[in-house]
Amino acid sequence: MPTLEWILQYNSETRHIVDLVLKAQKEGTLTATNFSVLHDASMGTGVAIGAVDAPTPGVKCGYAGGLGPSNIEAQLLKIAAVTGETAVWVDMESSLRTVVVDKKANNAEHDTFSVEKCFQCILVGVKFGLPVSRFTLLTI
Repeated sequence: MPTLEWILQYNSETRHIVDLVLKAQKEGTLTATNFSVLHDASMGTGVAIGAVDAPTPGVKCGYAGGLGPSNIEAQLLKIAAVTGETAVWVDMESSLRTVVVDKKANNAEHDTFSVEKCFQCILVGVKFGLPVSRFTLLTI
């Protein structure tokens, strides 16, 4: 499926599999280039990034783990110290959500995407010098 980009989550549980894929690509036995590596030591639990993994040369990569409006600037600086870049692909989910109370439905609470929190993160990216055209919002 050469038209799809595959995201390989890189963490302590998947490291051996992803390393095999990267090795096969480097050796030329895997010619696919339509994948990225997502460094997520928290494994989707939302725990903030501790140590930052170095990116794999020649492979697009991103970082995840507890990123959100309250810490994105500090975490981008930490990532940049390792990657040498201030512009990186980052993934965040739970920190861009908020609880909304529906008073018409007996005060039922709904967990929903927050555009406001998203824009707070975008403003940090703009502060880093990224043009707004570089931002992509992907929701699933």
